[in-house]
Amino acid sequence: MSWDEDAVRYLITETEGHPYFLQQCAQATWDVAMGPTLTFADARVGVVSGRAHLDAGFYRTHWERATLAQKAYLKAMARDGDGPSQSADVADRHGKTPMSVGSFRDTLIKKSLVFVPRHGQVAYALPEMADFITRQSRT
Repeated sequence: MSWDEDAVRYLITETEGHPYFLQQCAQATWDVAMGPTLTFADARVGVVSGRAHLDAGFYRTHWERATLAQKAYLKAMARDGDGPSQSADVADRHGKTPMSVGSFRDTLIKKSLVFVPRHGQVAYALPEMADFITRQSRT
């Protein structure tokens, strides 16, 4: 099989070039392809299928490690996309002071779900985690 250039560009764009995500979506594209060339249409179906696979496995595994309170903190971060978020803004959205949510943040850091890129900021440690959380909120 060969790849159509538009299909390759689409996969790279949709996965933001993250190797594991690209691998999952490319495999899903390969699985749905009917002809000798993997097309843009195949890639679109593959991305949907690949994301569902990532949601059910990769993201779900990490998400389930968080407590309900930690999930609320992660959801408050999702408004900023993949971030970084200002810690004070996240605390405010959470209805708390920055000091009172420090333990949530510290535990999430220890669980490798977030990191601190700069003083006063917090960001997801997993690429595209904000999109996953947003998708969970809709279901």
